[in-house]
Amino acid sequence: YQRRVRAPNISLIATNKDTKMYCRISLITLCLIASLLSVEGTKSLNPWLFSERSSVWDILVNSTSLPLIGFSDQGSTWWGFYLQFVWQRNSGRLFMTGDEVSPYSWWAGVNYFLTICPYLAAMKVGLTDQVEIIPPNYNAEKFCLTYDECNVEVMGRWFDVMNTIKLVQMGKLNVTLDDLITLIYKGHTETILAALPVLVDELSLLSDQERRFGHGWALFVEIIAATNFDTNYTDTQANQKYLPTRVLTNKDIPPFIFDMPEQTNILVATIITVHEMDELGTFQTLLDAWKSEMKNPKCRADGREFLESFLDSPFTSIFKGMLEIIDSCNYP
Repeated sequence: YQRRVRAPNISLIATNKDTKMYCRISLITLCLIASLLSVEGTKSLNPWLFSERSSVWDILVNSTSLPLIGFSDQGSTWWGFYLQFVWQRNSGRLFMTGDEVSPYSWWAGVNYFLTICPYLAAMKVGLTDQVEIIPPNYNAEKFCLTYDECNVEVMGRWFDVMNTIKLVQMGKLNVTLDDLITLIYKGHTETILAALPVLVDELSLLSDQERRFGHGWALFVEIIAATNFDTNYTDTQANQKYLPTRVLTNKDIPPFIFDMPEQTNILVATIITVHEMDELGTFQTLLDAWKSEMKNPKCRADGREFLESFLDSPFTSIFKGMLEIIDSCNYP
C-alpha cells in the first residue's frame, strides 16, 4: 500500500540518522519524501508521480554517498539525472496533469528507465530498501517493474555501478571519482540506447522539431559521456541554463526562434544537427573518433573543458572544435 503523510515544517537542516540524510533547505522536499519511503514504512513507489520519482534521486544520493565525491550532498553525480527531470517538467515535456507524469511522454519514458533501472540495481545489492514499483495506469507494457524484467545488459551495467559503490563503502575496493563516473556513464548511455526502440511510438507523438531535438539530445549525451563530465548539482544547474524552456513546434527554426535567447537557439540547432548527422550516417564516425581520443586523460580533460565552455555559453563551432581536439590528440 502507499501511505500519504503531510510533511511537517522543518528548519534549515533535516537529519535522519537511520537513513543518513543531511539535506540543504533547497532539497528539503526530496529529503522528506525519501524519509517517508524509508522510515514511515511505505513499501511502494509510484514513479508516475513527479514527487515520488524525484524522491528516488534523493534516496540514491544518500545511500551511495562516498568520501571521494566530497561531503556535500550537492557533490553527487546523481543530481544531474534529477535536474534533467526538473527541466523536463518545467519546460512542459512530461505532459503532466497535477503531479502525474504522462506515460505517453517520450521524455518521461526515457527518464523512467534512467531512474528506475539504477534504483532497482541499488535494491539488488542492498543499498536501498525493497519497494514495489507501481506501473502506470496506461501504456504499462512498455515499462519494466523489477530487476529481472528490465533489459539484461542495462541492468548489468547498473549492477556494476551499485556493487562497486557498496564495495567501496565496505572498504573492500578503492576507485577514483573518474572510475566511478565512467561506470555511471556506461549505465547512462546504454539505458538510453535500449530505451529508444521501446519508445518509438512516443517519439512519433512529438512535433518534427521536438522529435529531432529529443533524439539528438539522446545522442549528444554520448559526446558528453566520453569526457566523464561530472553531473553534480552545482555544475549541472549552471550548464542547463540555456536548454529550451518549452516544447518545440514545427515553426521553431533555429537559430531564428524568436522567444529564445541566442545561446538557446545555438544549442537547439547543435542538437538537431546531431540528429541530422545520425540520419546521414556521419555522426557515428565523429563519435567513434571522439571516444577514441577521450581515452587519453589529457585529451579527456581538454574535451571536458571544451564542453563546459560550450554549455556555459553555446557557440556555433562546436563540431569544428571537437575535430580540432581530435587532431591535437592525434598529433600532440
